[in-house]
Amino acid sequence: MILVKGQCTAIHLTVVIYYSCHANTEETAEENRKQTKIKMEEVQSALQAANSQLLAVEKDQRHAKATLEQREEDVKVIKTIMEEEQMKADNEIAVIVSTFEDMGKVVLARQDQLNASISVY
Repeated sequence: MILVKGQCTAIHLTVVIYYSCHANTEETAEENRKQTKIKMEEVQSALQAANSQLLAVEKDQRHAKATLEQREEDVKVIKTIMEEEQMKADNEIAVIVSTFEDMGKVVLARQDQLNASISVY
């Protein structure tokens, strides 16, 4: 068979199409691999960022919890001190009132003595 320029056989066309499609498939597969790799790197980066943020939030929560516990302990100590001071104040007031009442009795007794001595004269 003699081929004229621009003519080709069916086998030749099939081979050309096969190689053309095969090369295109390899290029597509390579491009898909590159895109997949890029996407995986982006996902990995996003995952690392999310993990970093999570760790930061957990650290803040632990710090806030420790601060809260410390403040609660401070409140308990302050309440205890206030209760002790209130008891001291109540005791001091009771002593002052008792002393005042005793002094009042002494003054009344002396007033009665004075009144009695004035009546005698």
